[in-house]
Amino acid sequence: MTPPEPNPVVDVHAHVVPAQLVDKVHARQDELPNVHAHWDDGRLHLGLPRPGGLGNPRPVRPGLLDVEGAASRMGEQGIDLSLISIWPDLLGLTLAPAESAVWARCVNEALLEVTRDEPRFEGLAAVPVQSPDPAGDLAKVIEDGFVGIEIGTAAYGEELDSPKLVEFWEAAHELGITIFMHPMFMGGDQRLQDGLAYGLANSIGRVNDTTVAVARLLLAGIPERFENARIVVAHGGGTIPYLVGRLQNVHDIHPEETADPVANFRRLAFDSLVFSESTLRYLVEVAGPSNVLLGSDHPFDNGDPNVRRLIETAIEDEETRERILRGNAEALFDLARRRSSKQ
Repeated sequence: MTPPEPNPVVDVHAHVVPAQLVDKVHARQDELPNVHAHWDDGRLHLGLPRPGGLGNPRPVRPGLLDVEGAASRMGEQGIDLSLISIWPDLLGLTLAPAESAVWARCVNEALLEVTRDEPRFEGLAAVPVQSPDPAGDLAKVIEDGFVGIEIGTAAYGEELDSPKLVEFWEAAHELGITIFMHPMFMGGDQRLQDGLAYGLANSIGRVNDTTVAVARLLLAGIPERFENARIVVAHGGGTIPYLVGRLQNVHDIHPEETADPVANFRRLAFDSLVFSESTLRYLVEVAGPSNVLLGSDHPFDNGDPNVRRLIETAIEDEETRERILRGNAEALFDLARRRSSKQ
């Protein structure tokens, strides 16, 4: 298998569901009473609890299972290295703490098997923020060779700024973990459910989910308080880059109750998945050229199969363009060290 280039173009936002995850779930089924995995007519179904109770197992999009196809599309799109993470529906955010830890071990073992077989992949581990032992979980994923972790926008009914989750942030800060934060489907808005409402569950629902979660983090001061835990926000940060001024107004009105959102915003990084040249240029302007990274959201229809072309067309400054394509991911995920450790 072809190794990645010495100075690779990096995609920080690509998803897979390893087929071997099913066997790992079955091997631990006694510890996973609320997780169901089975094949039906060639399709993989994975069922996890949803708000209001256990939902029907949802079939996994075939492209998520096509690891070879994921590798081949990289060559077609001029991407040398992908940081792969589990489909966010499978992060286990609604599982009780102990069960969530077991589920994450299944996911991470499956991801490790994929990254070991394909040198053009590095893994972002699933770490349940609600885990009973976040420090142990994070130390384990570093030991296993993951370059960072993926989290959702909430955890077992708790918002990410909840005092109950401080232990997670403390551990992530202490270990210097880079966190890829991905929103959830529909973002809790019931208006997006009717016939999937023009596809708004993805185009708007996930953006809403990101916006609320990140706004809370900024006003709670999480990025500055735990500054060594760098957060990369999916989908260009939702509407947060556009709303920083409004959040600053909240802080100006309630300075004793809120952290400075602008100072905390400067601690965030964002993927480039915005589909618009002018929007990408604005994101680079407000976030800074060191805080935007290439992200494709492969293999979903609402991903961008031409994301490298968007960056190269929208960003005229060569140094900034190279940062987005390569350098920012290298720095945030310490990829050069990972390559040297594999040699």
